[in-house]
Amino acid sequence: MLIDGAGVGKLTDFGIAARAGDSPIPAGTLAYAPPEQFTGSPASPATDVYAATATFYECLTGRPPFTGDTAEKLLYQHRSEPVPLEPVPEPLRPLIEAGMAKDPERRPTDGTALVAELRAVAGRAYGPGW
Repeated sequence: MLIDGAGVGKLTDFGIAARAGDSPIPAGTLAYAPPEQFTGSPASPATDVYAATATFYECLTGRPPFTGDTAEKLLYQHRSEPVPLEPVPEPLRPLIEAGMAKDPERRPTDGTALVAELRAVAGRAYGPGW
């Protein structure tokens, strides 16, 4: 996560970026990797939504959503296990669940939609100055 002086953040993972529609090689930080990255599916905004949501999960809880001790275990968790929502504050659980849906079609359409939903949920739960 890169944050500029104005507080604007950018999610990055240098060296593995892929344009939408490309079929990237399985690489990168496995703690935040979307399940479809390891099946040869093309990159899409949904892949970024998954990674951003996994990063947000860690910001909320202090740890990544999945913490397998081997690459194989992490891949299995991302592909097959439900996101452990217990450590996530109750009002934010549906957002985390949607952003880390195993099926990319069930995630918010892009980062803008994810942030809009976060603002709406956080505003309702924590007030306008959250």
